Amino acid sequence: MAIILKPAGPANAPTVAILVGELFREIMDATGGADFSFDPQETTGRAEDMLERQVYFAIIAWEGSQPVGLWPACARATPCMPGAILAQFPS
Repeated sequence: MAIILKPAGPANAPTVAILVGELFREIMDATGGADFSFDPQETTGRAEDMLERQVYFAIIAWEGSQPVGLWPACARATPCMPGAILAQFPS
C-alpha cells in the first residue's frame, strides 16, 4: 500500500501526540535515559492549540488509515528542536 503524506490539522492532534510519544519512547529506550516527561493528554492539548494557531506544523505519513510516521516542523520564526515544543523536559 502507498504511503500518503498529509499536513496535520487540529483534528489530528491526538495522532500527533501518539506519534510524538512513540518517538520519545524510542529515544529514551535507545539512550537508556528518561529525557522526556510525556503526558498524552497535555501533549494532545498543546498540539491542538498550536496547530490551530498555525505556530506548529507537522506532516503525518499514512498507510491507508494507519499513521506510520511524523515529520514535526518548528514553530514559525522560532528556533526549536522538532517535536520538543510538544514535550516537557524534566527539571
